[in-house]
Amino acid sequence: MFDVLAALWVDAITVALTFSPFAVLWLLPFSRRRNPIYKNFFRVFFLLTIAFLSASNLLDVIYYGFSGKRSTFDLFSVLGHEKEMGNHWVTYIKDFWWLALLLFVFVYLGNVVFNRIYHLLIPEKSRVRPLPYLLSVSLSIGLLVIVARGGFGLRPFGLISISKITAPDQVGFVSNTAFAMIKTFENPGLERLKLLDEKRENAYYSPFSQYNEKPFEHLPEKTNVVVLILESFGNEWLGTSIENESYTPFFDSLCSEGIFFPNGYANGTKSVEAMPAVLASMPSLMETPYITSQYASNKIDGVGFLLKKLGYSSAFFHGAAKGSMNFDGFAALIGMESYFGKESYPYQNDFDGTWGIFDHKFLPWCAKKISDMKQPFFTSIFTISSHHPYVIPKELKGKLKKGPYPICESLNLADHALRLFFEEAKMKNWYKNTLFVFVADHTSSSQSAYYGKRSGKFSIPILYFMPNNLLPREFNEGITQQIDILPSILHFIGYQDPIYSFGQSVFKKERKPFAINYLEGVYHLFFDNYLMTFSAFQKFELFDIKNDPNLTNDLFEEKQQNIKTMCLFLQAFIQRYNNDLIDNKNHASKN
Repeated sequence: MFDVLAALWVDAITVALTFSPFAVLWLLPFSRRRNPIYKNFFRVFFLLTIAFLSASNLLDVIYYGFSGKRSTFDLFSVLGHEKEMGNHWVTYIKDFWWLALLLFVFVYLGNVVFNRIYHLLIPEKSRVRPLPYLLSVSLSIGLLVIVARGGFGLRPFGLISISKITAPDQVGFVSNTAFAMIKTFENPGLERLKLLDEKRENAYYSPFSQYNEKPFEHLPEKTNVVVLILESFGNEWLGTSIENESYTPFFDSLCSEGIFFPNGYANGTKSVEAMPAVLASMPSLMETPYITSQYASNKIDGVGFLLKKLGYSSAFFHGAAKGSMNFDGFAALIGMESYFGKESYPYQNDFDGTWGIFDHKFLPWCAKKISDMKQPFFTSIFTISSHHPYVIPKELKGKLKKGPYPICESLNLADHALRLFFEEAKMKNWYKNTLFVFVADHTSSSQSAYYGKRSGKFSIPILYFMPNNLLPREFNEGITQQIDILPSILHFIGYQDPIYSFGQSVFKKERKPFAINYLEGVYHLFFDNYLMTFSAFQKFELFDIKNDPNLTNDLFEEKQQNIKTMCLFLQAFIQRYNNDLIDNKNHASKN
């Protein structure tokens, strides 16, 4: 019941914010309020506001299931980089036409309400009496300002404020999308933090690492590296699922031939958050993804720049149109020498009609293109097929494994594409001397009791594989995350200079294995069998994921003394993240 009241309060703030311009103009003492021009001006103003409130929240009827959070204004920044948006809109309208119908209904009802209010509040003959008018206007505007600010606090009520009045898993329910977009429209950026003094911060966390020895001495020199970032390959649909059957038999077979981490975690919920995490060890611990934030131009130690010192060539492959999610811009920012997208692919008839080139066509082509690169090389391939609208090519319809949701068949398609990629790669001279790293960008939307909760919402596979058993076969149940991949690769190939990395090498644990992410004002720290949440920079909660996957029993008071070190570690981590991004100190190299 309290969450319902909290949600109504946030709705009231949103209405006050969005209707403030309308209300101020409405209260001006115009003498001829019955003028048709005056009336139609206010009608348009009113209906546009209704349309914004309705459209933004209807958007998340579908999108919330994919992102796990209310959409923020950065969504438009990401869409602005999509050359194929025309195709996307056609697909969305086709699949979700009923949302457009609902929007029309809401706007129509808004027009009905406007007509009634207008005739009720604007009599045919009205005479403004100065004193009562000034009193009523002052009270109205005063009340509007108080509600729009969210009360009498020193700071206006913001997104992070919601985490103060509800549990972490109810933030999405209490919030609304219009509020989230308004509050991130002119995002002031991160807040400089002083949770700990500098001495304590350095005692509990530092992003600097240095690896003086390779973890495996028997490996050939100048090992090539291929990182495959797999769209929506959450653990829910793999062989390691605790609830469902697998739709990825080829990937499952690779997991038994390398170092596999079933307890891997994504550092975000969107594709645009995965690339910085995987290739620059940069999580998005803020409302805006790093790529679209005001810190995107910071100097960072990207993998292309770092490996160039060791003579590596580099390339990034993504089957979507160039500019999609600004991946090409970020690839250049981290020093990738080449970018290959949809336009680079020679057979445009293999376009899926929405996102880009089908993976089962694009990935084998990538294997051939990689052969043209100077060795040693670093490449990353980002798949696209297991993404809404889950298009299946005509030649494979009826040949792929289907499941209870459309994504199941498309995951089987992506797995088929991986098989074809490896069949092509095995014929190349670079294959035997290549480290392959597999990681999902994020999980998929889910109705699962486990994978739909924050305990499983970030659960992804991470695999390190080399042909001919050059790596040990290990089912490692330790925790790891996307931001661990860059330091792990650098450690693996023998990079010995200092690096700036929010993660750590999986081959040499410098501290307790952990994973961190952020969602709707709440930080999450996974360690051992626990999930610790940290809200509004002051409130901790602790849950036993193994024995309480639904996160119903807060153990923080009971375990507080035992986990004091992890509390301080989390505070130090967040403080270092915020302050270093503000000060542009996210680097150790002098590139």
